[in-house]
Amino acid sequence: MRDMAEQMTRDTKRYVLYLSLLLGLALVLVHAVRSGSQYAYVHILDVGQGDAIFIELPEGTQILVDGGPDAGVLAELSEIMHPLDRSIDVVIATHADADHIGGLVDVLARYDVSYVVDTGIEKDTGLFRAWAQAVLDEGAELILADEPKDLRFGDLATLRILWPHEHLLGATPDHHNDYSVVTQFIFGETEMLLTGDIELWSEQRLVDSGVLSDIDILKVPHHGSKTSTSAALLDATMPELAVISLGRDNRFGHPHESVLERLAQRNIPVWRTDTEGRLTIRTNGAAHEIY
Repeated sequence: MRDMAEQMTRDTKRYVLYLSLLLGLALVLVHAVRSGSQYAYVHILDVGQGDAIFIELPEGTQILVDGGPDAGVLAELSEIMHPLDRSIDVVIATHADADHIGGLVDVLARYDVSYVVDTGIEKDTGLFRAWAQAVLDEGAELILADEPKDLRFGDLATLRILWPHEHLLGATPDHHNDYSVVTQFIFGETEMLLTGDIELWSEQRLVDSGVLSDIDILKVPHHGSKTSTSAALLDATMPELAVISLGRDNRFGHPHESVLERLAQRNIPVWRTDTEGRLTIRTNGAAHEIY
């Protein structure tokens, strides 16, 4: 009886080992297929009340825009990145609010990051100090978002920094939201505007500056707050669809009914992480789909 139990234990261990190997092989194959594809993927991660957007290009370049409020972003990344992948090419901190950089400290601790993009604005919080120290410890090259500039990745992909329009290194403005890094992700003919938490003041200045153009997808600013997503912004960009990153039953009442109404008036479909979880946009540069 004891020999039989030992044999069953050995068989069970062997089965678990085989299963693990098969699962690992499957993950490698899935990653290889995706890396060899002609598609770019934009994942609006389900991080609760916050923002985290992960972009993966066909040749493997990876960009993370914000990290949500806490280490929960690591679980989201682990589901879409190869399990052995421990590097991210570019991390963008749109601004220093906790629901955007809270998880980035953990990201820099786990992943090797080559470039960090932010405004240089400082905030008197323990979290911001932890983030600033994490960037120093990482040794990543800092790219300041202080004027319109293009980050190019191959022939098809560009990340265009549109805002802010001034040098803010060391500044401590009262309204951090309005100085969020705004970028436009361009892959072939597909264009997506990533807006951080900008509000009406900065939206109008973006419109007046003439840097905005027609886009396919809008990441709705500030989680659908009533202080953002003006008619002027929508009319200047004319998005085909909108995505909102926010937490379920959040205490802020996001998204505000007025924002949803402005989107509906323009027949812009809305996808939300609070009701649908993680959202993925796949594009080959000519056409795109969301699921």
